[in-house]
Amino acid sequence: MSDDILTRKWARGRVAQVAKGGFLFPKSRRAQLRVFEALAVLVIFFFFIAFGMNVYFVIQRASIEKEIARVQDLRAVQIAQKAMFLPEMDCVILGVQRENCVDVLKVQGIREVLGAPGVADVYFPVFGYSTVNVTRFTPSRESWVVYERQRQGDQKRFQTPVLVYDPVTYKYGFGMLEVTMYG
Repeated sequence: MSDDILTRKWARGRVAQVAKGGFLFPKSRRAQLRVFEALAVLVIFFFFIAFGMNVYFVIQRASIEKEIARVQDLRAVQIAQKAMFLPEMDCVILGVQRENCVDVLKVQGIREVLGAPGVADVYFPVFGYSTVNVTRFTPSRESWVVYERQRQGDQKRFQTPVLVYDPVTYKYGFGMLEVTMYG
């Protein structure tokens, strides 16, 4: 048989098969198409999974950053509270401790003591990398840096109003305790 006759028989058989509702492609081709369809579905499925994971991780990152900022704010408040209740700075009049009060002479004294080399290391576990500053606004404006140890990074500030007691004149003034935390 010649090639031409074989081709016509094959074509007639395929046309008859298509007319009866069959497939134009051989069975191996149909299997390849089904494998390709399944592969396409899997690619799309994994694309959606990757996209969903990306969105989830972006939201988690934002949540973690907010939590870190909240913890840093709480740490600054803790340092301010520790500074206000240090016996080296508090106001004690006739054995009674005043809340939110710092003594000017004690602040000046601790400032001088912490200025000595190596002494500030004793207060590092309490204050860490921070700056503790006391400012008096009335009757005259004065400022004292009680503790200072800086490092590069973000800064968180916390300010709280305090009474500034001058034991020499027995007068109170309005002041501010400011804690700058580095981290």
